[in-house]
Amino acid sequence: MTKPDYITYQVSEASLTNDWFFTKKKTGKKIWQGILIAIGWLMCLVPMTITGVLYTVKSVPLPVDLMAFRRILLQTNYYFLLYVAVFAVFFLGLFLLNKLPRFKIEVQHLITRPIRLA
Repeated sequence: MTKPDYITYQVSEASLTNDWFFTKKKTGKKIWQGILIAIGWLMCLVPMTITGVLYTVKSVPLPVDLMAFRRILLQTNYYFLLYVAVFAVFFLGLFLLNKLPRFKIEVQHLITRPIRLA
């Protein structure tokens, strides 16, 4: 298959992407990042697994009485919704901080640009 006429320059994907984690440099940093990745996955998977098992397996005898477990479950749902709300507000703030320099440049451009009346 031949390439179309409008393609004048072609590069390989390997020359465009760099994956520094899998190179042979800075082993200490890779170990630290690997530990942080493992901790992050554990903090995600362990509570999800425990909650999933408690929801799906009804025959497991719970160490607390059922009313207390229901209150704990409602409290957990409240904290989950609070976590989602804080997550959304945090990343909305990051998004707005990312847009702020461009907005400042546009406002500065509007202020300093001479107005043509004719």
